[in-house]
Amino acid sequence: MRIVDTHCHLNDPLFAGRLEGVIERSKESGVMAFIVPSYDLDSLARTEELSRKYPEIYPAFGIHPWFASEGADISLVEKYSRENRTVAIG
Repeated sequence: MRIVDTHCHLNDPLFAGRLEGVIERSKESGVMAFIVPSYDLDSLARTEELSRKYPEIYPAFGIHPWFASEGADISLVEKYSRENRTVAIG
């Protein structure tokens, strides 16, 4: 079976240095693609970077309500969404 993980935060800094292993083990288990949502201003750029480096990662750009008070500018979400292989916004 081919599986798509529809919501995983591979953009979390906790995965730094371990991401390739996580992706490889996931593929061995049948996960062929990942939808990675951003959640704050910093994760917008990390999400974009990961989607460019790993073709199996598809970005979903947005700002979680918990972080909306950080001065999130919706135009940044729009910019990232237009310039990437975005599969979801929110």
